[in-house]
Amino acid sequence: MGSLRTPVGPLPSSIYWRRRGVVLLLLALLGLLIWWALNLGGSGSPGSGGDDGAGGPATSISPEPDDEEDDDLVEDRPGGRDPADEDEEGDGDGTGDAEGTDDGTGEGTGGDDGTDEGTGADGADPAAPGSGDVEGIAIDDPAGPGGSADPDGTAGGPGGTGGAVAASLPRCPEGALKLSLSPVSNSYPPGELPRLRLTLTNTSSADCRTDLGHRSFALTMTRTDDGDRTIWDSTTCPTGLASAPVAVPADGATERIITWDRRRSVEDCDTRGPAAPYGTYLAEAEIDGFPVARTTFRLEED
Repeated sequence: MGSLRTPVGPLPSSIYWRRRGVVLLLLALLGLLIWWALNLGGSGSPGSGGDDGAGGPATSISPEPDDEEDDDLVEDRPGGRDPADEDEEGDGDGTGDAEGTDDGTGEGTGGDDGTDEGTGADGADPAAPGSGDVEGIAIDDPAGPGGSADPDGTAGGPGGTGGAVAASLPRCPEGALKLSLSPVSNSYPPGELPRLRLTLTNTSSADCRTDLGHRSFALTMTRTDDGDRTIWDSTTCPTGLASAPVAVPADGATERIITWDRRRSVEDCDTRGPAAPYGTYLAEAEIDGFPVARTTFRLEED
């Protein structure tokens, strides 16, 4: 007669032990399932009953906001800015516009770099609103702030006699356009930015356009006290618009004010050049296909 430890049968004893193991495993799984079902049902009942407010998160339908809440949501401005704050900022800057216009028309003190490096050439000319202390040059329309040029220094003003109106005109023919260049002041003390007046005169009987973008227009500053050494050249690391059309009326003239930041050109386009030395300078302006215009001015020493 067999026992629990020594089963008797036609099959080897290992078969019977395997069968017993399978039965025990099934019983253990069944017991685990029963325990899990009981615990799951027990933990869910208090939350579903809602008597004591405990248990798992209950699904609820949020009420729709009333009309007053809708009005509050509509009146709130993005970014949490109060309209009164914007009015105060507009009065402070002198323009009431966004930050993008501060450098061009608001304060007239120039870009960020204008106060970073304390050299004698960093101050802005108070008589030139909108020109600013920028890298290279700025070309401004003296007719008003609407013609302010790209602050990087090679674009004609988009307003006034420039922009889309100028682009629709024919190109000024050779011999019909004359360039003249003159300093706004003959000398500039330390801290004052040199300003030059570029006059474009159309001798023909039809309106035409020229271009003050860096692809067509070039300007150089040469120090005559230093053996005609070029101090600044617009063709070195040109920035701004490649094409900036400017309209010139028939039998009339168009003016632009060029402001130089009083710094040297450097080959490394990522580095701002050092301050230009004092002395007498020769400025030369040229547009492709037309004669060069020249003038002189002086940077005074401390």
